[in-house]
Amino acid sequence: MADDYLAARDRAKQYFNSASHLLKVTFPVVKDPKLLLGVIHHLHLSMEQCLEAILSHDQQLQLVPKSLDTFQAKIAAFRHKSCRRHNIPIELLNALVSLKEIVDLQQRSTMQFPRGPRFVLSTSDYRFKAISVADVQKYSQQAEQLIAVTDQVLSRYFNRK
Repeated sequence: MADDYLAARDRAKQYFNSASHLLKVTFPVVKDPKLLLGVIHHLHLSMEQCLEAILSHDQQLQLVPKSLDTFQAKIAAFRHKSCRRHNIPIELLNALVSLKEIVDLQQRSTMQFPRGPRFVLSTSDYRFKAISVADVQKYSQQAEQLIAVTDQVLSRYFNRK
């Protein structure tokens, strides 16, 4: 019910605050590119919780089906129903998909190593992905925007009551 999407929104803010602290406080002190993976992971969780909050809200209003089990099904429903209904920029959804790809790549990665200020992930088929501080900061800004949009969507509903 209402507690589901409010709890998801609160978890999204908590994950974002953790990621922000790692990026703005811990990383400048430690300067270890490995921390960027932790930031990416928390940003992914934050954006995924925003997606859950909006989808849960729309499910309660019976605008999207309740049987969304996979990540791909949630993304498709969000893209075709929620983004249009709430005027959510598609770039924010694309950022979530990119973060999911990085997290999945990190889990499948056979080799991970720092290369200067970047952190490089590699799979067994020699597919490389370099993560820089600028990339993570861009994702952080997009996560913050999605949290603001989530707050706006949910506040519209609560202001009507």
